[in-house]
Amino acid sequence: MRTIIDIPLEQLKPLDMLCQQRGVSRAEMVRQAIGELLKYSPPIKKPSESFKAAFGLFKDSDVFGDGLEYQLKIRSEWDEHDRAIDERLGLLPSSDNKLKKPAKKTK
Repeated sequence: MRTIIDIPLEQLKPLDMLCQQRGVSRAEMVRQAIGELLKYSPPIKKPSESFKAAFGLFKDSDVFGDGLEYQLKIRSEWDEHDRAIDERLGLLPSSDNKLKKPAKKTK
């Protein structure tokens, strides 16, 4: 496969010197560098393997407590947020617990 890469000038001079010293082209040096990177990098897992490893990660943990209770708690935060917005917009009953009635139109 062919590709185009941008190499900063501050890296290009040392790269050219290294290529000349080893008697290889820039392309070969880049191929060797990629090979070394892949050789010493951790193996790449397929997404399905990562999902399998993460599935049930918290099953024996008490970090969140009971799952349903945690879910309800998180959702209640949104209810509080929505209620505050409704209050600001005047969509909730006033503080004296009576709904504000729109002014009657006169004919």
